[in-house]
Amino acid sequence: MDTSRNIYKDDVDFKALALQSPEFAKYLKKNGRLDFSDPKAVQQLTKSLLKRDFNLELELPDDRLCPPVPNRLNYILWIQSLLDTTNPTYTDTYDPDREVVGLDIGTGASCIYPLLGCTLRSSWKFAATDIDDKSLHYARTNVALNNLTSRIRLLKTSPTDPLIPLDALGLDQYASPLQSLSVPHSPSRFQPIYPTSPALSPRLFPPPSFYHTTEPLPHLIPTPRPPSPFPPS
Repeated sequence: MDTSRNIYKDDVDFKALALQSPEFAKYLKKNGRLDFSDPKAVQQLTKSLLKRDFNLELELPDDRLCPPVPNRLNYILWIQSLLDTTNPTYTDTYDPDREVVGLDIGTGASCIYPLLGCTLRSSWKFAATDIDDKSLHYARTNVALNNLTSRIRLLKTSPTDPLIPLDALGLDQYASPLQSLSVPHSPSRFQPIYPTSPALSPRLFPPPSFYHTTEPLPHLIPTPRPPSPFPPS
């Protein structure tokens, strides 16, 4: 992936962010550092970055995962690059007319992957699932806050449901990219989300360590330094 596309490639300038976000400035120390052991400070960092750089509003509960923006953006940019280089027209460039439906399994309270994806690509839509009522409540709030209800649909699932409920999402007739997966069929209990959508293109499965849990997460301690958008060399 061309890492130059990531606006956080040189890390986040906390002092500059504090000048642009009074809410974040409250948590920045005089030496220009942020206390990453303070969940409120970490949460405000995520909110302020999303607002400043993507004009996205975010509400988060204190007992659910607070996603770092740089590495979530990195993942979306990787998906973009993957799709752009597998274009049906063989042009290896971004096709703004290409309709894409992303599937985010375990979207969490932030719903950050669909929010970023739809903000960066105007032709993208998302179907997102989660098993936790509280996370879905906040995810729906965040989708509505950013006027994306027509492009992001949320589905409550259970641990016993198929991992990829294509029939419930209204995507079973477009399952050709996923034919290698064995997805048990069950009668749909939901209105189809995208009954006339194109093939399910980016399968946005978050990395395993970021899968949502139904348990509250007050015991999770943020890393002691700002998250880097790049993997260690």
